[in-house]
Amino acid sequence: MPNENQPQDPQQHLAVSVAQPAFFHKLASHGFTPSTNEEAQAMLEIGVTLLNQHSQNQAKVAQAKSSMVLRAHQGLQEHLSGAPAKDVSDAEAVKLASMFMQHDATIINSALATQRALIAQPAAAGQA
Repeated sequence: MPNENQPQDPQQHLAVSVAQPAFFHKLASHGFTPSTNEEAQAMLEIGVTLLNQHSQNQAKVAQAKSSMVLRAHQGLQEHLSGAPAKDVSDAEAVKLASMFMQHDATIINSALATQRALIAQPAAAGQA
């Protein structure tokens, strides 16, 4: 027989007894504690909104990676078969590549190193 204080739905039970206390404990460790039930509810809604946004961004990145791989495969097959490749706009290609690359730490670090080298070049040329 279920306890009257516990929700019947297992997901609701986990949310109330595990996720919410962990969420508020984490916020408290960063100095954020709700002073009213309304503030607590607002914090939960902010958390859900941010989690949903993160999930949507992850889905977009995964889709971009998949699209890029599929396009590369298709392009390779067309090249090997001698068939003309489909036209892909430059803007679309840049968009797909940038979505893929913005999450690759190696590419980001390489771009930053190149930028630092380019910035240092004029300074070195002025000293010569």
